[in-house]
Amino acid sequence: MPNSKMKLKLWTYRADILLQILAVLIQLANCDFSVKNIEKTISEDFLLCRGCGNNLSNTNLIINNLISEEAKYAQNETLFGIKEVLVQEFENPLGLKFKVILVKDSECHSNSGWSNYSTWFKGYSYKSCFCPRCGSIVGWMFQNDDSIEKDKSSKDVFYALIVTSIVDEHFVDSLLIRERIFRE
Repeated sequence: MPNSKMKLKLWTYRADILLQILAVLIQLANCDFSVKNIEKTISEDFLLCRGCGNNLSNTNLIINNLISEEAKYAQNETLFGIKEVLVQEFENPLGLKFKVILVKDSECHSNSGWSNYSTWFKGYSYKSCFCPRCGSIVGWMFQNDDSIEKDKSSKDVFYALIVTSIVDEHFVDSLLIRERIFRE
């Protein structure tokens, strides 16, 4: 038969476990379980600004089924360790060419107004998108024209990120590991 000290330790241990479970439940109750946040948390890999390494998006947010009629080039390529990432090349009115990938969401920021002049996606307006840390242009944000006219935010938003302005996290990690090996 256990003595009173052992019983007290057992009850203290059980109470500690219950408090830990309660703390986890409280944290879960305060979480936003929207689809957008779930997509972000189960990311396969981060897409980073090539200039400063700031997180811009996730590889699981890549859109591979939206091909523009304005694309000079559209082909699936192996990027970021993923086979068949849709890469499209566009040319702006100045003759500058950009290879881009499309993503559902990005951390890039814009302070410019919407424009539909020479848009690459019919029915969408765009604005330039910049890295929030270093200010480098990393792509464009596109939103459905109907949503803009009604002054509403739309779920019909996507981002075109310039391939040469981004790098994936695994690539950066491989460079750091390689550097560490050479130092040793």
